[in-house]
Amino acid sequence: MPQIRDLCLPVLLLAATSLWGCGSGFNLDNGGRLATSINILPGTANRQVGQTQQFSAVAFFTDGNSEDVTGLMQWSSSDPSVVSIGLNTGLANCLTPGTVSIVAQGLGFASSAGLTVTAVNAPPNRIYVSNFSNSNNHSVSVFDINASGNVAPLRSIQGANTGLASPRQLAVSGNELFVADGFAGLAVRVYGLAATGNVAPLRSLAGANTGFSDPDGIAIVGNELFVSDQNTNSIKAFSVNASGNQAPTRTITSAQLQGPFLMGNNASELLAACFGVGRVVGFPSGGSGNIAPIRNLQGATAGVAQAHHALVNGNEILVSCGSTVNNSSIRVFDLNADGDAAPLRVISGANTGLNDPSQLGVANGEIYVSNILANSITVYPLNANGNVAPSRTLQGVNTGLDRPIGLTLVAAP
Repeated sequence: MPQIRDLCLPVLLLAATSLWGCGSGFNLDNGGRLATSINILPGTANRQVGQTQQFSAVAFFTDGNSEDVTGLMQWSSSDPSVVSIGLNTGLANCLTPGTVSIVAQGLGFASSAGLTVTAVNAPPNRIYVSNFSNSNNHSVSVFDINASGNVAPLRSIQGANTGLASPRQLAVSGNELFVADGFAGLAVRVYGLAATGNVAPLRSLAGANTGFSDPDGIAIVGNELFVSDQNTNSIKAFSVNASGNQAPTRTITSAQLQGPFLMGNNASELLAACFGVGRVVGFPSGGSGNIAPIRNLQGATAGVAQAHHALVNGNEILVSCGSTVNNSSIRVFDLNADGDAAPLRVISGANTGLNDPSQLGVANGEIYVSNILANSITVYPLNANGNVAPSRTLQGVNTGLDRPIGLTLVAAP
C-alpha cells in the first residue's frame, strides 16, 4: 500500500460528533470510534486521454476496522484542465496529457494520490460508426477495419455520460474523434480515439452562441472545424479545439446551400451534400458570408438526387445517393466535375446491398459505406462499377448497428 501523508496530528476527542479540519484534530464518528488515518486507493495510477480512473478513500479506526468513505470526502485535482474529478465521487476524467495530484479532504484529513495521463496513439485499422438509432441506442461502435459478417464491435461509446442524442457524421483529427450530434444534441462532441463505454466527452461545443440548429456534418481542415447545419443552410467555422458555448469564427451561407447534410473536404474546398435538393456544392475553405459556390454538381446526368455525402479521394469525388434500396448508388466523378457532369462509374443495383447509403470512407484500396436502412457496412473495391456484390458486409444482430449514419476510418500508417 502506498505511503499516504496525513496532514493532521492525532488529538484526543471527548465528544461523539464529527469534527472537521486539521485545527480540530481527528474525527470521532457517531459510533464512538476514533479515525486514525485515511488512504486513497490507488496511490498512483497511469491512464490515457479519454479514460477514467475511480479513486476511493478508506478510513482506518482505532477499533481495528476500516470503511470505504469515498462519498464522504471532497475530491479535487491539482489541474482540472488535465484531469477533472467528481467532487463527491472520486471518479476522474482524463482530459489531456500531464501529471496531477488527486486530493481527498474530510474526516479531519487531507490525503493525496498521483495520476499520470498519457496521450493515446490512434488505434490502427479501426472503423468508427455512429448509430443514429430508432431505439435510443445513440452510440458510436468500433470495429476492426476488416470486420465482416455478424460480429460484435470491439467496443462502443454509449450511455448517458456520453451526451450523445442524435449522432451523425464522424471525423478524426490526431487522437480525437469528432461527432456531429444533430437536432436532439445540438453539439459537436469530442472523445479520445480509445474511449469506451459510458464515458463523458473530452469536450463539447454547444450552446446558443454556436448557432447550431441541426449540426449534421463536420469536416476538419488544418486547425479549423467546419460544421454544416441543415436547418440554417450554413457552414460554421470554429477552432478545432473549440469548446463550450463559443460563436463561430465565420459562417458561410448561400442560396445554393439548401439542407446541407454530410460534408467532405479537399484541403482548400468544402463540399456539402444537399440531400433535399439533390446537389453537391463546394466553397473555398477560407470563405465567409453569403457567397456563391465554386462548384455546383447537379442534374439528370450527374444523378446526385438525395446526395448524402461527398468524399474526395485522390483525383476523384465519391458521392453516396438515394434513400431506398431501389435508388441507392455510389457515384464516382472526376475531381473537377461540375454542373451536370457524368459520373466515371456508378455502383448500383440489387447485388450491391446498398440501402440509404450515408457516409463514405476509403482505406487500403476499398470503399466503405454506412447503409442506414440496411443496418450494415458494405465494402467494395475502389474500382467497383455496376451491379456488383460487396467484397464483404458487416451486418447482423451481434453488430449492434442501428441506423448507422456516420462512418470514419483509421487505417494503419
